[in-house]
Amino acid sequence: VFAGISLGAAVYPNNGNSADKLLKHSDLAMYSAKAKGKNTFSFFSDEMAEKLHLRFDIEQDIRRGIKQQEFKVVYQPKYGLADDEIMGFEALIRWHHPTKGVVHPDDFIPIAEESDLICELGEFVLRTACDQIIHWKQLNIQSVPISVNVSVAQLKYEAPGTNLMDILSYYDIEKDMLELEITESMLLDDEVNAIEFLNKVRAMGVNIALDDFGTGYSSLNYLCS
Repeated sequence: VFAGISLGAAVYPNNGNSADKLLKHSDLAMYSAKAKGKNTFSFFSDEMAEKLHLRFDIEQDIRRGIKQQEFKVVYQPKYGLADDEIMGFEALIRWHHPTKGVVHPDDFIPIAEESDLICELGEFVLRTACDQIIHWKQLNIQSVPISVNVSVAQLKYEAPGTNLMDILSYYDIEKDMLELEITESMLLDDEVNAIEFLNKVRAMGVNIALDDFGTGYSSLNYLCS
């Protein structure tokens, strides 16, 4: 057995004048140590508290933004290098905050994933993409697949494939017009649920794309199995 340890420290009285505050702040420092790669230590700082408050504010704004329908989906074209023709689109979520303006995805997606709000955002993107596929078909526009990103949180807290199947059944779209894009790290983080999810998706005829391949262990057996 190999055990590691991450330590967080808060110093009296600068970081708190009560046991509760010191424990709370040392806990924040411990998570900071884990974020650095574990097996290290970190002292509490006011910057940590500011980041925590900022994170809390953004999380509350995301919840409000979902209710107020501030999020929208844009479609980034995928071009084939051989003929320079559009081969598909990638559905990307965008957030126009009423006071902050356009919020960069890097500033809210990680927080959404940590708070599990990514499940609501992910379902919104998937339903919007299905609506777009139907709309293009009604306009007699030549259809190309739309790819939608899937977060590891959607595998942890939802029955694998259930929500996806409900959406596909509701919209009744051609399965090959939808592509789910997953990351290699998602496979590694939750292998059992990820494999079950991929098998159900493949059985439905939905395309699967692997993003960021080569940045992890580059497990080719996932592609071949």
